[in-house]
Amino acid sequence: MRLTSIFALVLSITLSAVSFSASVAALESGVVANAQNSVSYQRIESQITDYRDQVIELRQLAKRQQDVKQITKSQNTLSQIPTLLTRIDELSNQQANFSGGESVVSKYGMMISYVTALTLELLSWLFVCVICSK
Repeated sequence: MRLTSIFALVLSITLSAVSFSASVAALESGVVANAQNSVSYQRIESQITDYRDQVIELRQLAKRQQDVKQITKSQNTLSQIPTLLTRIDELSNQQANFSGGESVVSKYGMMISYVTALTLELLSWLFVCVICSK
């Protein structure tokens, strides 16, 4: 009987840990999706795409200029690319550090997800204890 109780306790703790991890992962993915779907994040993404398109166009233009032996123009065109690449890097860093705005979920989203998952687990244990005590 004692071995069965220990096994049930270990199994319950293991299942609670897995459930807590799954809850945290689901809530965190929601917080990340919230940040990525915000208007500011999308605006930065759009700017990065525009700069990348400009880099591609400048490279193609430089190639055409080289093909018609306009070497000086080609070099001038290519010299514009590093500035655009630097701006892309700056925007990418800004996007990586994006907080998602000023809402409570944006500022404390991960902490909220941990507290919510822990609360759900504690409530499930409370219900188990109430049911077992009857």
